[in-house]
Formats: sequence, structure tokens, C-alpha cells
Amino acid sequence: MQRHTDKLSAKAKECEVLPTAYRGEFSVKSPSGSTYTVTMLREGNGNECACTCKWSEYHPSKVCAHRLAVILWLEGSGRRWASFWATEQDAKRQHRHTERVQDVYMTTRVRA
Repeated sequence: MQRHTDKLSAKAKECEVLPTAYRGEFSVKSPSGSTYTVTMLREGNGNECACTCKWSEYHPSKVCAHRLAVILWLEGSGRRWASFWATEQDAKRQHRHTERVQDVYMTTRVRA
């Protein structure tokens, strides 16, 4: 089943991301007011991360909006735009650098 990456990305953009005192750890506040901890684990290929939300607990192999919010925040800090795609084929059609982020694909481009 394909993910609705446009809805997931829109939800991620509504989150507030703040880095914590620990390297690779972020506090993410969702629009509902709940706060979760996202930890980035840069091992192997792609962006691996963990989140403390219930959805991630039940779907550990799938990316949640809080994890995407952190990735968007990190890419934005590096002056890059990130977009997310359900399939590798959709991402490759963008003719940009493509990375797998758990069960979705990310393309990035430099901000003008």
C-alpha cells in the first residue's frame, strides 16, 4: 500500500521542531499540543530515526510526521528543500538527489 506522502508532508510542516541538548535528538510539538522526542540514527543508508509517538511504536518500519518534521527542519537549516514521494520511481522522476527514508523517498534541491 502506498503512503499518502503529500498529506504526511503537510502534517510534518505543521510541527514545531526544537533541538535538545543531546546531539541528534529533537523535541517535536504537534499541532494537537503533544510533544514527542525524535532521535536521528545515521547508520547505513538513508535517514534512520526513532520517535516516541504511539504511531511509531506500532509501525516502527514506517516514517511518522514527527520524523519527517525533523528531516524537513534539518534540510531547511542546510538551505535545502525536501520533498517526499511514495515510490522510488516517483522520486527519480524529479531528477534530483534521492534518499530512502524508511518507507518513503526524499528528494532535495538547493533553495534559490
